Amino acid sequence: MTTALPTPDTRSIELSHGECLDRLATTTTGHVTVVSGGRSDVVDVDHVYDPQLGRIVFPVDIGAERADWYTWPWAAFETDGSDADGTAWMVVATGELVELEYRDDIERLSANWPDRAPFDGATRWMSLSPDQLSGGRT
Repeated sequence: MTTALPTPDTRSIELSHGECLDRLATTTTGHVTVVSGGRSDVVDVDHVYDPQLGRIVFPVDIGAERADWYTWPWAAFETDGSDADGTAWMVVATGELVELEYRDDIERLSANWPDRAPFDGATRWMSLSPDQLSGGRT
């Protein structure tokens, strides 16, 4: 006689817009996906959600392998984690990817990365302005 294993509850519960923003504001790592060379390029990034700009901001090292990042206007960003009770969650944002150009914004936001000089010549400060934001928890 075989005993059936219990089926885990894998239903996803949708996060509200506010819950998504809260999770963006409390995480520091994520993944950015852009189309580069005709293929998806997924890169781990350290990020900050800036409510003043309404954007997800992250530094990117300049390099030939990232050349399309500065010409391809759309990207996806994903971050995930778990709540104190162990409930897993994920937030996905899609939108326009642009380089931050205002020195004041860069100086203010770069305080989140004390080991990275804000204007070292090897870093570009990118921002994603979410036009779609969704999330769920299981």
